[in-house]
Amino acid sequence: MESTKTLVLGIGNEILTDDGIGPRLIKKLPGIIGRNDIKYSVACCGGLDVMEYIQGYNKVILIDAIRTPYGEPGSVYHFTLSDFMM
Repeated sequence: MESTKTLVLGIGNEILTDDGIGPRLIKKLPGIIGRNDIKYSVACCGGLDVMEYIQGYNKVILIDAIRTPYGEPGSVYHFTLSDFMM
């Protein structure tokens, strides 16, 4: 695996309602974006288990469902690493 590649990782369980958004988008994105330097994959795990999937990639985009106190279904949030720094 090349270290310059980008990984788009859909996290969740496709048979569940909103938790399945990551895997469902991963099925559609390659045809929409059409770039061969991006790898698309699905993970049915969370937390530190995700590290196994993202190892060796220079850039990783995670797609997952979250619940927020005031969020509306269908809302899209964009987080960067700095959002998680304390």
